[in-house]
Amino acid sequence: MYDDALADRLRLLAAERIAESGMSGLALRPLAAAAGTSTSAVYAMFTDKGGLVNAVLNDAFARFGADQAQLGVTDDPLEDMRLLGQHYRTWALANPALYEVMFSSGLTLTDPANGDRVADDNTMKPLVDCVKRLMKTGVVPDGDANQTAHSVRASVHGFISLELAGEKHTDAEFAFHLDLVARAFLPPRTS
Repeated sequence: MYDDALADRLRLLAAERIAESGMSGLALRPLAAAAGTSTSAVYAMFTDKGGLVNAVLNDAFARFGADQAQLGVTDDPLEDMRLLGQHYRTWALANPALYEVMFSSGLTLTDPANGDRVADDNTMKPLVDCVKRLMKTGVVPDGDANQTAHSVRASVHGFISLELAGEKHTDAEFAFHLDLVARAFLPPRTS
């Protein structure tokens, strides 16, 4: 009775409302009206408001993860890390509401069966794999690849969050930031 296009429209509108006003801005009746449908569609497709929010998060993480994973791998893991950062920014700036819901709304994915928080996503996997490759080549000291990847993501996320909050930055400024992050992994220069 309801198609995928309607489900996509509802998820995107819900993400926009959550990004703008938090969960208090997500009322199902106005959301359904904006999507050109009724609340019965929301209930039929997502069970309830919580199901809709979980669908929004799942969709956002899946889209973001697919974008990161599609880059593939080259022979230069340091360049791969830069490319991951560039794609991270491009995706975030093109999908600000989804990015906001994923990383700044305070919402987490839950398992509908028991309400427990589940692992957010696989969006870190390409970066973790890249860090592991950097460790194998000796560019990055051996250690916890997950922790290192989270530190890299935190730096990139911070830059992008400032942009989404209104700071204006050029591609060259972001490239400079990525170079600084990459240089943190290079061995110190000897005089």
